[in-house]
Amino acid sequence: MHMKNTIKLIIFLLFCDFTLLSAEKLPTVDYKSIAAEITKGCSKKNDQARAIYRYLIQNIAYDTDYKIRDADECWKQKKGVCQAFADLFIKLCEPLNIKCILVTGFAKTYDHIPGTPFERHAYVLVEGDKPNRYFFVDATWGSGTVNNGTFARSDDDMSWFHTSPVWMAFSHFPYEEKYQMLKKPLSFEEFQKLPGFVPDMEYMGFDGEKLLEGLRNGTILSLPKIYPRQKLPFRVVQIPMTRTLKLGETYEFTIQLPEPTKLALTQNNEFPFNKVVQGTQKLVFTPFLPGEVSISIAPPNRKTYSTVLSYSVPEPSKEEYEQLIKKNPYYSPLIQDIDGYSSNIPLLGFDGRELIKAIQSNQIEALPQTFSYDKFPLKVIDVPINRDLQKGKNYRFMVTLPPNIKIALFHGTATITDWETRGKLRSINYTPKTEGKLSIGAFDANEKRYYIILSYKVK
Repeated sequence: MHMKNTIKLIIFLLFCDFTLLSAEKLPTVDYKSIAAEITKGCSKKNDQARAIYRYLIQNIAYDTDYKIRDADECWKQKKGVCQAFADLFIKLCEPLNIKCILVTGFAKTYDHIPGTPFERHAYVLVEGDKPNRYFFVDATWGSGTVNNGTFARSDDDMSWFHTSPVWMAFSHFPYEEKYQMLKKPLSFEEFQKLPGFVPDMEYMGFDGEKLLEGLRNGTILSLPKIYPRQKLPFRVVQIPMTRTLKLGETYEFTIQLPEPTKLALTQNNEFPFNKVVQGTQKLVFTPFLPGEVSISIAPPNRKTYSTVLSYSVPEPSKEEYEQLIKKNPYYSPLIQDIDGYSSNIPLLGFDGRELIKAIQSNQIEALPQTFSYDKFPLKVIDVPINRDLQKGKNYRFMVTLPPNIKIALFHGTATITDWETRGKLRSINYTPKTEGKLSIGAFDANEKRYYIILSYKVK
């Protein structure tokens, strides 16, 4: 399967052309009755504010014409820009004696490109159950997103209700410093450098305070690309906190999955790890090629994955390549560029130095197609290293495999299982007499089927 990043970059609802609302303008909407209906059964201020927020994000759309800016018109038309959302939220809180502060400033999206202008934005500080204790509410961003001029409503996004100042700091910068609500307020220059993280990253296991402090003091220089808003529960315990991974270095990824989930680690569309897991899963991985490394998840019954983390593996310098090849010949471009090379080649035990010699002497045009599975610890001892085999020529296949696992050679309609067995060592001599595919497979007793591990072409 060709793995693609299934997450689309979307534009959050930012556009606000702030206008002064006339203090003398009398409301034409009975907000007292509306607020009473929306908050029916809620006695505490926090619960009432939550009910109002939820009502707005479920019933008010973003005005993609950017015309509706006040509460009355927003209520009547059931749409508005950020100023209208904030104004309507405040108007509904007033009859309930919930104190609110309209906050205006700049905002940036998760996919904001550094150096590009910020949009102006409006949101609300709300005094909850405890006097003089305020929390942030941004019903505009909670309502949904705009992509190419079309509003798409969110799926009950509560991450912008009672949002902590730390998470707000990544994306919202008020004109008045005091409304950052941080012990150590950010300068505008610091805000410009921060990534536009969103608060539901907290549900993914990220500590906002540590991220903010690390980015401010320079202990965190870069971060992986993080794709929040996952519908499946997914929490990081420990991951490399950097954007780039080095070729040949080993990294650990510890992840928690509360329910059975397909977890895949991919590099350049190959799957070094891909299985259904639950609980805490520790992955140990060494990048074997320059390119992209991704962690993706999916429900057990779905084929399409959602990427949650991605890293880049840059091309090493000539000197770095030379050092890597001394340690491990598989990092040689000679091997990596040969047709058929994949991460399965070293996993199956092919001798890298012998492969380099064969390539340099023009003995290899393409490697056999290979597959590896955790449940089949097969290692090659002596097998043809060219994908193309000659009809009528005798070949030897020798591998190691636990004695309790059956092995077979498949060629045309023939299935040959009478391999010579000595402990883990399995061997067979075979002369293909017809053209076509020739494969080696291991038997899964639970599934009652063979899995192909090596595949050749007889010509």
